Amino acid sequence: MNLLPSFRRIDVRHYPKSTPIRLWILSLFCLLSPLILGGQSASIKPPHFRGLVVTKQNDIWISGTRGSILKGHFNANQQLQFDTCESGYPRKDFRDIWALDAKTAVAMSIADSAVVIKTSDGGKTWRTTYHDETPGIFLDVIEIDPSTGVGMILGDPLQGHFKALLT
Repeated sequence: MNLLPSFRRIDVRHYPKSTPIRLWILSLFCLLSPLILGGQSASIKPPHFRGLVVTKQNDIWISGTRGSILKGHFNANQQLQFDTCESGYPRKDFRDIWALDAKTAVAMSIADSAVVIKTSDGGKTWRTTYHDETPGIFLDVIEIDPSTGVGMILGDPLQGHFKALLT
């Protein structure tokens, strides 16, 4: 029994004569693109998603790097569909997100400056509710009790004390 895949010979007479030249140019561009773009290819990386919350109504909110916030819901065919929300902070890393429903969500960014933003219209607009530019600030987690509205954000220690924000 042969477990190796079978290979077949390709007859190059059926391909246009310019195909090898096109392949050579494409290969050369792929090899040299980091040099041609001057290292800009690193900025094309997709965002990494860090925060996830599912509401009681099965609305899904996701937050991540590069200011990414997505809102998901199931459409009429029971397929999951995501909408991109413009956070207003394209360079922020939104590490965590909390949501009450399809309209209300709070997202929290980390590092360089801490920002907490809130939407009440399903992510169409976001309002900054907290901003802190203390050097070394790093927020970790957000949790809000939906029945009381009391919320807490915890961060890494600064000068020997944990950062805690309460609503």
